[in-house]
Amino acid sequence: MWISGPVPEHLMAGLAEQLVSAVPVLRGMYDLDHYSARQNPSPLTPQQAVEAHFTRIDAARAQARSQRRTHIATRLPAPAAAPASPAPSRTSRP
Repeated sequence: MWISGPVPEHLMAGLAEQLVSAVPVLRGMYDLDHYSARQNPSPLTPQQAVEAHFTRIDAARAQARSQRRTHIATRLPAPAAAPASPAPSRTSRP
């Protein structure tokens, strides 16, 4: 495997994290080639596999939103304090 050209740091970090992850990868039943080491069929039903997939997608989206918000919050300047309004003048009534 090789990567050519400039790659953003966050993508490289995500790739490295996934490469060392111990979480099993779900694949289709016949989506295997002669290099695969899979010996037993998945104990998950197709519906459970789909639900697990969407759960991982939702978690990844939530993490991306959180990181984006944190990144934006750290890059934006702090809101300027509103200028103090002058105190209302007191006038005497006739």
